Order: sequence, then structure tokens, then C-alpha cells
Amino acid sequence: MMQFLLRGLFFALLASADAQTGDVQYGGVTKLAAQQTRDALERGKKSPIDSTLRALGQTTRKGAELSAFIPSSLHPATSDSLVMRVQDGRVLIDAVAKHDVTSSLEKEMREVGLENVTAFGKYVSGWLPVGSIARLERLSSLHFVGPAAAMTMAELSLRLEGFNTDRAAQQQGRLRGAAASESDNNLVAESQKGKVMSQAHHAMRTDVLMNKHGLNGMGVNIGILSDSYDNFNPASGSPRTSAKKDIANHDLPPDVKILAEGPKGIDEGRAMMNLIYDVAPKAKQIFHTAFNGVASFASGIKKLQEAGADIIVDDVIYFAEPMYQDGVIAQAVDDVKSKGVAYFSSAGNNGRSAYESAFRKSGKKGFAGHRHDFDPSDDKVVDLQRVKIPEGSRVLGVFQWVDPFYSVSNKENGGAKTDIDVVMYNAAGQRVSFGGVNGNKGGDPVEIFEYFNDGTVDADGKKGPDSIFYLGIELFEGPPPPAMKYILFSSSGVDVLDFYTHSGTVYGHANAMGACAVGAVFYNDTPPYSSNPLKIEKFSSAGPQHIFFRSDGSRLKEFQYRAKPDVVGPDGTNTPFFIEGMDPEKDGNPNFFGTSAAAPNVAAAASLLLQAHPKLAPGQVYEAFKQSATDMNDPNTKTQDKGFDHGTGFGLVNAEKALIHIRTKILPQGPGRKQPPGKGGKGDPPKKKQEPKPVAPPPKRRPGGEQPPHHPGGPPAHKPDGPRQHQQQKKQLQAGSMEVDSTVDDAMLAST
Repeated sequence: MMQFLLRGLFFALLASADAQTGDVQYGGVTKLAAQQTRDALERGKKSPIDSTLRALGQTTRKGAELSAFIPSSLHPATSDSLVMRVQDGRVLIDAVAKHDVTSSLEKEMREVGLENVTAFGKYVSGWLPVGSIARLERLSSLHFVGPAAAMTMAELSLRLEGFNTDRAAQQQGRLRGAAASESDNNLVAESQKGKVMSQAHHAMRTDVLMNKHGLNGMGVNIGILSDSYDNFNPASGSPRTSAKKDIANHDLPPDVKILAEGPKGIDEGRAMMNLIYDVAPKAKQIFHTAFNGVASFASGIKKLQEAGADIIVDDVIYFAEPMYQDGVIAQAVDDVKSKGVAYFSSAGNNGRSAYESAFRKSGKKGFAGHRHDFDPSDDKVVDLQRVKIPEGSRVLGVFQWVDPFYSVSNKENGGAKTDIDVVMYNAAGQRVSFGGVNGNKGGDPVEIFEYFNDGTVDADGKKGPDSIFYLGIELFEGPPPPAMKYILFSSSGVDVLDFYTHSGTVYGHANAMGACAVGAVFYNDTPPYSSNPLKIEKFSSAGPQHIFFRSDGSRLKEFQYRAKPDVVGPDGTNTPFFIEGMDPEKDGNPNFFGTSAAAPNVAAAASLLLQAHPKLAPGQVYEAFKQSATDMNDPNTKTQDKGFDHGTGFGLVNAEKALIHIRTKILPQGPGRKQPPGKGGKGDPPKKKQEPKPVAPPPKRRPGGEQPPHHPGGPPAHKPDGPRQHQQQKKQLQAGSMEVDSTVDDAMLAST
């Protein structure tokens, strides 16, 4: 879920121009702007404009074309940013107001030309003319502003592979044979069949609910949040179908309601709606884009609820959504869930590509400050972490630490107390990519960095382009945090070679208490299609992610544990147009892979349950799926997992068993959805408060006074040699403050 500041989103060609020359190439200007920002901080000055956004304005003022460095298509050049969004001379931005002056900031932003404006909380989002970037310095109500970095899960995966579908399919193991298409099946009435049918219907057993119980989603409204519905970017080619054609082919309902169409995109929202229609052809579908900034996304969630949505599903990540605190999008999810809306979100396509640790001082200084010691033992100090980035590959890293977010918190608690940078070096110790350099103190504790290995770096003394680079985490000012994490979004072939903790990557609004986070399994690996054991997609994001702060920014006495992902749904199913080139069955129909596909499939299954029992509360829907799910094993643990695990949640959704569970276990307990006092909406029944369990005290200090790593429920203090094992995960389930919804009881947790 990429907010206000891309604190140092540095692009692929940073090594191509010297930082001191003022070269007008985009990489050179970005590097220069980064150095200027750090110099300004050391002089006690601070700009409210993110350095990357400022570099964009500086570059274009010097005559460079926007198209030279900002992609507008699905086929980016190797030097393009993955996250900066520029269309028609405007850049998508998220601005954050000084405390209690959001209305004043909205007025000032409109005056400098901001279009498609939405305000939510402290955020003001919209599309800003690139020529107006410099004018933002003078806004009295602005605390900070940066690019609104949003992406769908599927688009991100495609961009990281350069839209090489064979490479992407090979990465997912999808070039082997797959089950035959269901285009000619007899699972639904002939009048309800589309030209292209999804195999998810059979994989989730929703076909049984339709054929045996007559359930088809009638009377249920489903809201969808993604990039676009019917606004395909011509730069990406021509889609095989349009919304009009899909409706004519019975692959979409004829009465789709559009609350807000998105900017030019890849119509991933429509692809999600294709999948929903195959499972729940009579459900009403309502679309709202999530691609007009953080404020628009959060506002869109509430607008869908107000428009009558019973279920909402999204497949979007804003990279700078908080990890250790609930951001405004997560809070919007919790709000609509309290009003009776079941919310399903893609868990993510990032597996366990994450590093988490306490900050340990190495005694060595880097470009930006004192470096972190990656080696948790007392044996030696390792101040740089080796990362393998083959030529032609790219990485995008999101780094955060335990500090409250200014953009979320109230005046008394808001703002980071620590400023940390992330710097990537070549073998000669030269900077090739950087983390944020705008200064986090008093702002948000997040850095985003990006690097593309274009083959021009050769600093290791060996013939040919370098593939090994060195990552430094550098404390610029403030107290060392007790926990910090980076998540790498990367091409296949990228590998962290030292002290990688393989931590959880579900974060942001997918980690919200009110959300059901959905992982992915290839439909052809599910029981209706295979007798082999279920296997989670390798890319499907794992948990956990602990919460250290309340939404107002105050520190919790004990961290909160959240059992994510919740469940798993099928992906890789047929669609009319998405994604062109992905066709493992060779049946001529494109296949939609990733948790972006799994989430709408599960949301559609939920609509059948609500049709059968309209008074079900969201938590009861979640409980039905979890308690009846087909158990799966987390391949990253040494033992056979039973029940919940951090890789597969409670397992694969089985809609047939979920309906049985509702009728035999849930309904006898009484009605679910009730009117919450003063809300006028539909919410969960009151749930019993669970007492928090104590966090283990920090370990003793090392000789010399340095604090060893203390990770309550986080990475182990010993030297890691791979993914955390099942016993460690089991301990984590029993540690910390157990903030879980009514679908997870102590017995379930103990069983893991």
C-alpha cells in the first residue's frame, strides 16, 4: 500500500553521472539533489519537498523531456522509475499538512495547480503540474510532499521482470503443463457463462454452492479498488478486450457502477471484476480507483461503503504505508469493517524478501552516518550487506523503523525521532543508489530506494559488469531503533547474501485488523485439479508484522501480534485479456497470477455466503473461511504445520465447507451484523477483550555497553542461517499483545 515521501527514491543511472558535475541526466540530477539535501540538513535547513520530486522539477526546467525518464507504459525502459507516476505533464503527489491545517493546505495546493484533489486526514493528494514543483517551497501549511508511489501487485511483478512473461512464468514455475480451460464446463447456467471462465470456481468449491444451493451473489454489492477499469494506456499496446466487449461476451455484468475511473493504467481492476463475475455473476460490482494518491484511496474505501458495498477488495500497495503502525488506509479499512463491510486485500507478492533487526552500532561511518552491524554475534563487525543484483535486474527497497508516523499521528505523538538512511555501494565504495536523504526527524520513518543494474558499473577489478553490491543502513541522527525492517521488491535473480532474516512482508492495510489478507496458490495445485499436496506460490507474502504504536502515535506497552495472511485463494486462472502472454494451458486465454487474482476470487466466494446469510458480520465471514480452510504447509518451516502458519495462514478457502461451518457453528450462536451505537451501519457483535501477554525483557548488554538485538516476536538474536523455523514462529504466536479478531482464539493459536 507509497505515501507522502519517497525519501530518496533513487534511480537506475545514479552511477552514470558524477554528483558534483550538475549533469542534466536524470540520474545525475537526482544524485546531486540528494547531496544538496544532505548538505542542507547538516546546515540545519530542511526542505518540505522530497528530493526526488525536486529533482524531477529541476531536470525538466533544464529542458529534459518527461518521457526520457518517467514511464507511462507497462514496458518501462531500463532507466525508468518503478514508482514515479507522470501523465500529461503532471506528477501524482501526496502532500501532508502541518497539524490541524489540512483545509488550508488543500486551498494552497489548488492555488499552485493541483488537480483531481482529495483530502483525507492530514493528506492532500492529486496531480500536480511538474512546472509547479518549485512553488511548493513557499506553502505555509505544508509539512512535506513527495510522489504518491502506488502499484498493483501484478503490475509490480511485471515491471520487475521487464514484462518478460516467460521469465515471470518461469519464476513462478508455470511453464509446466496445466489443467484444461473451463471455458466449456457445465458448472454454471448457460445464460450466466462468459466466453472465458475462471478455474477458481472449481478450486474454491463455489461451483457446489451455485449448483446445489442456487447461490450466485444475488443481492450482494462488491466494491473493487485497483488502477483502472476501462482506461488502458495506449503506450502499453492494445488490450484484447474492452469493458464493452467483456459485457457483450458475458464476462462482466451489464450494470457495473463506476464511482471513480483511474488514470491511464492496465485495467487490472477490470480483470479482477472478470474473476468476480465468474464466481458471483449476479453480484453488483462497484469500482473506485486507488491510483489518485493516499487520500483518494482511503476516501475511496469509505465511498464504496457509502455506496452500499457489502464486500470490498483491493490489490494495491502504497509502498510507504506504515509497517509498525496503522496508516490512514488501514484505519479506513477498520472503519468500514466496523460498519459491516468485509474487506479482502492482496497479501502481496513478496514472499519473505525482508530483513529485520534492531539497530546495532558498528563503530564505522558511512556516507550518511554511523553504520549498522549486520552480524548479530560478538565475533566480528559486518557493516555492509552483500546483495547480488545481476545485470538487467532491479531492486526497490522499502525501509522503516520503530518510530511514529507524523502523517498518521496526533500533534503530541507524531513524528520520527530518528533519521536513518539506506545507501547502496559498489565494490570501490562509491554510491550507486541511495535511500532517503530529506531528513526523517519530525516526519515519517520510511526510506525508499531503487537501483537498476544496467551493466555500466565495473568496480570489482574483474572483467565485466559487477553483480555484487553492498548495502549500508546508516544512522544520521537520533536514538537507535529497537526494530527496523527493509522489504525488497526485486527481479528474479536478486539475492541478499549475508544475514538475511527472511522476515514477513505483509504490511500496510493488508495487515489491518479489519482486513482479510489473501495469499495465493496456483489453481492447478488445488485438490480439484491435482492429487499432490497444496503448495503456496513462492512469491505469496508471509507474515508476521508487529504493531508498536496506536493510530494516534502513542507507544503501546506491548507490541500487537497479527496473524497474517488470513487465508489463501487460487490464482493463475483464465481471464479475457489479463495478462497477455501468460497462458500455461496454451488454450488461448491469458492467465492472471498473483495475490491480485487470489483476493477477488475469495471476495467473490464471500458474496455467496452473504447471499445465503445476509446478517453475517465480517468477522463471521472471516471465521467461516478460516475454520473450514483446507490446511496447507508452510514450506519455509522444517516441520509439517497444522492449522495457522505465517506462510499460508489458515489455508485454502473451501466455500462449501465454509457454508456448512456457518450453519452448524456460527448461526447457532445468534445473529451477527448489528447496528453499532450511533453509527447507523452494520458491525460485528462485541468481542471479548483478550489480555495482552508480556513481552520478554531485553537481553543483557554486550561488554563495552552496546545493546544486543532485542526483537520482541521479531528476528532471532542468534546468527540467522535461513528462514525462521516453526518453533520460533510458534513462540512468536504466544508472545506480545495478542490483538486478534474474534475468528482467532487461544486454542487455535496454541495449535500452531
